[in-house]
Order: sequence, then C-alpha cells, then structure tokens
Amino acid sequence: MSLSTIPTLTVMASKPLMKDKRSSLML
Repeated sequence: MSLSTIPTLTVMASKPLMKDKRSSLML
C-alpha cells in the first residue's frame, strides 16, 4: 500500500460513520 492510498481509505471508512452520526443526531 502506498502512502497516498491510506488517507483515501480512512476517508471512505469515515464517511459512513459520519452519516451514521448525523442520522443518529437527527433521530
């Protein structure tokens, strides 16, 4: 894995978490 792929993976993994947090806050 290159250093450039690590940030993208973390962003892709954090996006669903942010959506879950937003949905839970709305609930």
